Amino acid sequence: MRGNLSGRMTLRAVDSGMRLPALRPFMAACLGWLATRGAAAQPAPQPAPQPAAQPAAQPPAAPVVTRADLAAAYQRVDGWLVASPPDSATAVLANRRFDQGTLAFFAGRTADAIRALNRLYAHLAGDTATDGDMARTLGLRASAAPAIPVRGTPGIALALVPLVPMPGTAPLPLRVRLVDARNRDVATTEVAVAPGASAPVALPFEPARLARLTEGRYALVAAVPGRTPDIRLGHVDIARESPDSTRARLAARTAALDSITVPQAVAAFRARLANLVATPSPEQSAQFLSDPATLARALGREAETLAAGRDPYVGAGDVWRTIIGPGGRPLPMRIIVPAGGDSRAPRPLVVALHGAGGDENMFPDAYGAGEVVRQAARRGAILVSPATTVFQRDVAMLDSVLAVVSRAYAVDSTRVYVIGHSMGAAATYAAAAARPSRIAATVLLAGAGRPPAVGTRVPPSLWIAGGLDPIIPPSRIRPAAEAAGAAGASVTYREHPTAGHTLGVGPMLAEAFEFLFARRLGAP
Repeated sequence: MRGNLSGRMTLRAVDSGMRLPALRPFMAACLGWLATRGAAAQPAPQPAPQPAAQPAAQPPAAPVVTRADLAAAYQRVDGWLVASPPDSATAVLANRRFDQGTLAFFAGRTADAIRALNRLYAHLAGDTATDGDMARTLGLRASAAPAIPVRGTPGIALALVPLVPMPGTAPLPLRVRLVDARNRDVATTEVAVAPGASAPVALPFEPARLARLTEGRYALVAAVPGRTPDIRLGHVDIARESPDSTRARLAARTAALDSITVPQAVAAFRARLANLVATPSPEQSAQFLSDPATLARALGREAETLAAGRDPYVGAGDVWRTIIGPGGRPLPMRIIVPAGGDSRAPRPLVVALHGAGGDENMFPDAYGAGEVVRQAARRGAILVSPATTVFQRDVAMLDSVLAVVSRAYAVDSTRVYVIGHSMGAAATYAAAAARPSRIAATVLLAGAGRPPAVGTRVPPSLWIAGGLDPIIPPSRIRPAAEAAGAAGASVTYREHPTAGHTLGVGPMLAEAFEFLFARRLGAP
C-alpha cells in the first residue's frame, strides 16, 4: 500500500512441488528401514570383500521458491508492459507466454512459472536468448540475515540465492550495488555465480559499511557489466529497533482497547500489528510487502488515535486492514481513497475482486501495475480490494464491507460497482444477483457468472473475454453471457482478440470503468 505497502502484486498458493525436496530424506529413510526389515527375515549371506566405495555425491537441495518470488517476477513483466506498451505482435507473444507460466503455476510448478516469466521479461527487454545473461540474473533472489537487521548490527550477511540451479556453462559475473532511497550507491561488490549453482552466493560487502547503515530500505541491484542493465533483485530493511520489540511494546500499550467503542478499528489495528515481525513470511503478502519502518510509525500513530476513542482509518489514503464480517470471520482488504476534493461529498465506491491465486493486494498493485487505482482516482472513487477467497463464501460479506466503508467515508449509494477477474468474476455476478438493490453495475473480466433464474433482477453487466485465454476461453464465457441475457439480465459481451487470461486485465480496465460509471441505481 502507498505508505504501508510498496507497489507489488502477489499470488496466494501452496506449491506442492516445494515439499518434495523436504520429503526425499524421509522417503529414503523409510525405504532403507524396509530393506533392513526384509533382510532380517532370512539369513544374511556373507559378501565377498569389495574395494571401499566412495560416498555418492548428493545433489544440492532445491531452493525453496516462494510467493514473494513469484510476485516479483510477475510485477517485472506487468510493469514493463505498462511502461513500454507493446505492439499487437508483442502483446500476443507476451500474453501467450505469460499464460504458459500461469498454467505451470496452477499445476503446482511455481519454479517453472517463475522461469517462464523471467524469460519473457528478458525477451521484452531485448535479451532473446533462452537463458541469456538477463534471464540468468533474474533467477536470483537477494537475501539478508538477519531478515530485518537493527541499525548498528554487526555481521549483517547479504547473499544471492538461485531460485533454480544456475543455467549455462560459464559463470555469471555480476556487479552488485546496495542503493538507498535516493538512488545513491551505499556499497558495491562483485561476484561470479557458477553454472549449476543452487546454494546462496555470499556478497562480500565491507562489514563495517553495512553496520553503519541507518534506518530505511535499501535496494540490491545487479548487472553483468557491459551486457545488462541494472536489475533489482530485492531489498534490505534496516530498523531502528527489532520489529518484534516494537510489536510487543505497542501490544502492551493497547491491551485495553477492547473497551473502546470502535471494534472494527481495533480488529484492523491488531491485524496490522501482527504483520510487524522481524522475519516477514514470504508467503504472506501483507508481511513481505510491508516497509517495517513505515508500518511501525503508522501503528504508533494509530495506537494514539485508538486510545483517544477515535477510528484512525477514516480519511484519505491507502491502507491494508481487515474487517470483521458475518460470523466473526476476518476479511483482509485494501482501501484506497484518492486525495483531493470535498471529503464530505459522497464518492462512488468500486469493489474489485481478484482471481484464483491472488489476494487483496493484486488489483491495487498488479493487473496493469495498479491500473484500477488510476482509473478510480480519475473519477474520485473509493477503491476496496478484498480477499476474494473469503468474500465469495458469504454474500453477506458485501454488506459488512459497505457498512464499514460507509461509516468511514461518504459513499454515494447509487454508485456502488463491483468488478472481478476470473474467480472474482463469478463472485461478482453472485453478489450482484444476491444484492441487486445495492449494486449499480458490474464487470466480469476473463470469467463468467452463473446465469440467473428467469425474471431475477440483476444489475447491468459487461463481460470481457480474452481472445487468447487458454484458461477461461471465450468459448466458455460467451455462452454463459448469452444464457444470462436469455434469462432477462442486461449483459454486454465483448472480446479483446490479443488478450490472454491475466495480462489482458490491465488494458480492459479503461473500458470497464467507462461502462460502470455510465450507470447508477435508479437511473433509467
